[in-house]
Amino acid sequence: MGSVARPFTADADVLGESPVWIGETETLVWVDMISGAVMAASRGGAPSTTVIAPYVGAVVGTGLSDAFAVVTVDSVVLVQGRKRSTLTTILDDPSLRLNDAACDAEGRLWVGSTALDGAAERGALHVWDAIGPPRLAARGLTQPNGIGWSPDGSHLYLVDTAVSTVFVAETGPGGNIGRLQALIKMGGAKPDGLSVDSAGCLWLAMWDGGELRQYSPTGDLLRTIRLPVSRPTSCAFSDDGRMFVTTARHGLAAGELRDQPWAGRVLELHLDVVGAPVGRLAIDRVMAPHRSCPTRLRSARSRGTI
Repeated sequence: MGSVARPFTADADVLGESPVWIGETETLVWVDMISGAVMAASRGGAPSTTVIAPYVGAVVGTGLSDAFAVVTVDSVVLVQGRKRSTLTTILDDPSLRLNDAACDAEGRLWVGSTALDGAAERGALHVWDAIGPPRLAARGLTQPNGIGWSPDGSHLYLVDTAVSTVFVAETGPGGNIGRLQALIKMGGAKPDGLSVDSAGCLWLAMWDGGELRQYSPTGDLLRTIRLPVSRPTSCAFSDDGRMFVTTARHGLAAGELRDQPWAGRVLELHLDVVGAPVGRLAIDRVMAPHRSCPTRLRSARSRGTI
């Protein structure tokens, strides 16, 4: 198959995002942001769909085979079978929403926020260590999107789609990061989600660009792969050299949809590279009996699901 994209799913999402490969079960998990649903699919099987909320921004693994952490408009929710429990609330400003998210190797959750009206520099990068309250890691962003780390964990990468820039920051102990610095500036192109391969190269899904781009750790463009859709949103590696690309049909005109019959479907490519390890939320810290978190978890359950 090489780098030619083929559909992995038969059904189209409105705005697919946040693909995560779960190696133990050989399952791909992703979200349809606008439909507020989490999907899961393995090769040859029909995807399962779980509607979570009116909007979901991202999903991350937890290490539990039957549980995922889902980012909603303002909170992080544990989905375990039919149970949904609010783990923590990140935003209390209704003019903002959460967007993309990822976990580092220590199990911390990193998630971006953006203004509903797209106002410049009202967004931020938040981090939650699954023990205490979430905290701000960076301010002054507009539309933070893809988040990833170098294979050795020494650098964090962050896309801000609104300014067509990929930022990099040095990481420090305790989930601290240094100043975000521009690594890649793309002019009018719109980078969205990202994935990092085992060599430390960045793979970017280009919204309205209809392609994937591979960049070196120093920001040099290495490869461009054209896709049969104009709005790829994010990408994720499996553990056997495949890459999955979520896509969107949201905002496309009728004629564009006729020309892009795979818009909204998850695409699959076979590449000659493998991905760097992907972190999972440290759910054991949330549920540890000597922490205060279980009390918060129980109280969230008592309020009901979202």
